[in-house]
Amino acid sequence: MAWINPNTSWSVTNADGSYQYFNVTDYNRITNNILQVLSYALSVGYVLTLLTMVSIDYTTIPPESLFNAVERNIEALAKLYTSPTFVSGRIFIGDGNDAAWTASDLNRIEQEINDIYFGLQRAYAVAPFSGQFNFYSGNLYA
Repeated sequence: MAWINPNTSWSVTNADGSYQYFNVTDYNRITNNILQVLSYALSVGYVLTLLTMVSIDYTTIPPESLFNAVERNIEALAKLYTSPTFVSGRIFIGDGNDAAWTASDLNRIEQEINDIYFGLQRAYAVAPFSGQFNFYSGNLYA
């Protein structure tokens, strides 16, 4: 699939006052975009492995590992490009007290994926990744 524009305007309610719900389409957009960032990073020479993100449908009850994989994968991608507003995600432990992602969590997640994707593209356009680190360490001993 191709990049899907993220929803970065999550709120508790829609403009008409109805509740806004996170659903399978939203989850699939997020995971697709994470995979698009990974694909781009690999195509320009970065070496990176992400946690597996399972596909879900309306018959699936998502386990905490699904939420954790998304959060940890964003953190892994942020090591390639970190936006100035980056914030580490939550950890879900599955004890029954974990609340689902809130509107602010979803805004953060989708904005960070967007920032990483376009930040990597801008950075590569300016200075292509070569896989080499050039440095000067000083004079040799005589």
